[in-house]
Amino acid sequence: MRSLNVFCVQIVTVSARCAALEGRDSGQGGRERDHGGLTASNQLPYTGAVANSRVVGAQIAQFITFLYVVSALGFVYLQKTMGVSPESFHLIGHSLGAHIAGYAGERLHKLGRISGLDPAGPFFRNVPEVVRLDPSDAVFVDVIHSDPGASILEGFGSPEDAGDLDFFQGVETLPVVIKLWLDPSLKIDPRKL
Repeated sequence: MRSLNVFCVQIVTVSARCAALEGRDSGQGGRERDHGGLTASNQLPYTGAVANSRVVGAQIAQFITFLYVVSALGFVYLQKTMGVSPESFHLIGHSLGAHIAGYAGERLHKLGRISGLDPAGPFFRNVPEVVRLDPSDAVFVDVIHSDPGASILEGFGSPEDAGDLDFFQGVETLPVVIKLWLDPSLKIDPRKL
């Protein structure tokens, strides 16, 4: 991502704007943003983070839109070398970050892909799809549920399907049809399905 930093410095003349849009290099070919200030409130850290998650999602959507607009204004460097368009982005979020990626996708309307890694359950269970990660947030949404539970006593992740394709850890949490596919030796009466 070094080329993105150079591009930002050369094209955008306001260095403060560059610094605001620039995250830390994750070393994995992606970008990280530190939103620690958004969790600082008089609330518990998690509830403060949940309360501000839509703001963070909006910031991510604004950053992606900025990259797309810059490339559409004649700065074809990003478009040609990095293929920058909302459809070319793949956001990956763990826990609360999965829902934040969903909020970003909801604003962009044509984000390419979102991968939710064990989307957070607390404050996101049994709520409308507009409040949590859902299949309409990107062209393709895949979700890996590694700690699903109906309450925090059972697991911190959301047990609800949230994507076009949902993977659940452990056969005991999988729907019966998938259990049969994974282990044909299971004796299940199809009339009881």
